[in-house]
Amino acid sequence: MMKKVGCLTFLIGFIVVATFFIFAMSVPPFIFLTIFFIFYFLLLFRSAKKESKESSTRSGTKLEENDVEEDSGKEKSDKLKSELNELNDVIKAFKILGLSMDASYTKVNQTYYKLVQKIRKSKMPEEERQKKLKELENAYNVLQNYYAKKY
Repeated sequence: MMKKVGCLTFLIGFIVVATFFIFAMSVPPFIFLTIFFIFYFLLLFRSAKKESKESSTRSGTKLEENDVEEDSGKEKSDKLKSELNELNDVIKAFKILGLSMDASYTKVNQTYYKLVQKIRKSKMPEEERQKKLKELENAYNVLQNYYAKKY
C-alpha cells in the first residue's frame, strides 16, 4: 500500500512541476509526458520487482511456519486464553478501584491508599472491612503486575 502512495505522490508532484514548466517556460508538453511515463513505468517495474522478491521469501517461510503452527496450536490458544483472563482481571481491578482504563500508575496508587484509609476509618463490622481490604489489595496487586509488564 505504501508503494501505491509513493507512486501517487510521484504522479502528483510531477504533474505540478510539469504544469509549472509548461506555462512558465513554454516547454512542449510531449517532452514532459515522455519523461513522466518513463519514470513512472520504471517506478512500477521496481516496485513489482521488490514485491516478487518479498513474496518469494515469504512463501519459503510460510511452509515452515505452518508446520510449527500445527504443533503449537494448542499452546497458542492456551497462551491467548491466559492473556484474556489477565486482561479481564485488570478490567475488574480498575472497576473495583473506581478508575478508568487510562488511569496512570500514580493515580492507581493514590486511589488505592485513599480507599484503604477510608475503609479503615469506616464503622462497618470487622469481617466486612477485612473482606473489602482483601479485595482492594488483590485489585492493587493485579494492577501493579499490569503496569510492571506494560512499562
